[in-house]
Amino acid sequence: MFLHGGIGPKYVDWSVRQINERVREELEDFTKLQGGIVMDGEGPLWYRGLAQQDEMALELHVKSVLKNHQAERIVIGHTPTEGAILPRFGGKVLLIDVGLSRVFDSQPRMACLLIENGKPYALHRGEKLELPPDSGSGLLSYLKQAAALDPSPSPLEKRIAEVEARLPVPAQK
Repeated sequence: MFLHGGIGPKYVDWSVRQINERVREELEDFTKLQGGIVMDGEGPLWYRGLAQQDEMALELHVKSVLKNHQAERIVIGHTPTEGAILPRFGGKVLLIDVGLSRVFDSQPRMACLLIENGKPYALHRGEKLELPPDSGSGLLSYLKQAAALDPSPSPLEKRIAEVEARLPVPAQK
């Protein structure tokens, strides 16, 4: 399922057809925009919860969206990352807005999503990287691979430090 922002809890039971029809109605008559789905922070254009909120708190919501829409994963833009495709919710949500514009960085951020035989990959500066199914050591390894492809300093360094800080420290022998 590909969305600009995401689907908030308010719209979890709406079908794609219902969402599209309502958006179409509102865009045809701007007087309907105020208070409508197009401008709603939980609507498909503006919702950032899947990109920013706590994964544990939204785990059931993500499962509901996937089940209701018979989807394997949710692919969203709208919330820029530090320059890499980022998996969340065990890879069930993929953030693909890498900030391609120079507005975000003097060095263009070169990454996109590639799906081959149903499996998602990041194409990062021309290199195909496997997206991890976890937010721990797999994510750390992926981010380090991507950062190594970036001009120095990589915009991913801050995210790498955050992931490292969350991981348990290995026991010393």
